[in-house]
Amino acid sequence: MTKLTDDAILQTAAELVRKTGNLKVTLQDVGAALGVSHAALYKHFASKQALWTALALRWLDQALAALFPYRATAAADTATIAHDWLWTLADAKRQARLRDPAMFAVYTAYIAADTAAYTQHTQALGQSFMAATGKDAAFTTGVLFSFMFFSAPEYAARWDADFQQNFELTWAVVRPAFV
Repeated sequence: MTKLTDDAILQTAAELVRKTGNLKVTLQDVGAALGVSHAALYKHFASKQALWTALALRWLDQALAALFPYRATAAADTATIAHDWLWTLADAKRQARLRDPAMFAVYTAYIAADTAAYTQHTQALGQSFMAATGKDAAFTTGVLFSFMFFSAPEYAARWDADFQQNFELTWAVVRPAFV
């Protein structure tokens, strides 16, 4: 039997989601895979929602690891840093969706539906962008809203072959704000 830790629970839940390819994995399924009752999971996570939100945030942190902290190329100007940071975010989310659609579905279902988790995620992104560019919170909020199409899961169905071209077109509009 696996030692019952938050990490073991989250890892098992992720494996079951990937194996089944859907969100219908139950706490009973997770408990059975770990050799414990589903009630034992409540000692680690207050609810099914809390477990799935933690799973989604963990997966998202792994998918976006290059942003925390973001390491800009040496001698890059602020506009280049901002462009590269935004592209790292956009491409990481798009690649994560392509590489791991089952976990992207967990992220979509549980982060978008949980205001506190969504706020935690967006604040972490904002802090990373501000640290990378030296821009203030209001400016950062505007920039992140401008690029929401390229990172918010509700737009994922529209991430097509023109994704990078559309990103660059949007960047061309925003870029003058960095001079």
